[in-house]
Amino acid sequence: KEWKMLGEQLGGYPHPIINCMIVYKDELYVGGNFTLQADGEDVCFHIAKWDGEKWSSVKEGGLIKPVNDFTICNDELYVAGDVEGVWSIKTNKIITKLNNIAKWDGENWFPLINKNSEFVEELITYNNEVYIINLIFLEYGEPSNKIKKCVGNECLPLPNQIDGAMGISELTLYNGALYAVTWNKGSNKKSILKWDGSEWVSCGVTHESVSCMYAYNGELIV
Repeated sequence: KEWKMLGEQLGGYPHPIINCMIVYKDELYVGGNFTLQADGEDVCFHIAKWDGEKWSSVKEGGLIKPVNDFTICNDELYVAGDVEGVWSIKTNKIITKLNNIAKWDGENWFPLINKNSEFVEELITYNNEVYIINLIFLEYGEPSNKIKKCVGNECLPLPNQIDGAMGISELTLYNGALYAVTWNKGSNKKSILKWDGSEWVSCGVTHESVSCMYAYNGELIV
């Protein structure tokens, strides 16, 4: 068996990157840092969709700056990253301003309020709600990650943030709970924590090499 190209080759400086893929309304959406020449004069910026035969743009062009992640909730596609707005190649201007996260219903973009954010690193749907890892910078310039939950059209910090956590590198679902990999300032050790909908519960500390988790055969693999 052989690999084959799906339409035109991606472009982008210094090189194109695909960060995420998801199927939404029977089409494959890809997001990242790239440009793509679709049919005719249609150009895709950082997001594109594939219908099985050809690529096309999402809302007249695409997004300003890269896409990091996708998730689906309530039949809407949530898109996040360093995205500042929706760009139209027809008018050559921003048609919708974004706060690094937005939702797409198949026809229109809807911005979400995400205060004091640099960009969104990861999305996940848990209990029919969207949770995000939001990178922020503290007053002394050191980066920190916070988990927020999207309520309506606003992304709000969880009522019980992770005490002392400077970074959150991964979210996954296992046995009906949301799990996070976190680390603290001054330590290379990473902790596995579980969110049950109201509070975080420690699941033990692992060594510094943990970077991802996945549920498989009834167990959580880290």
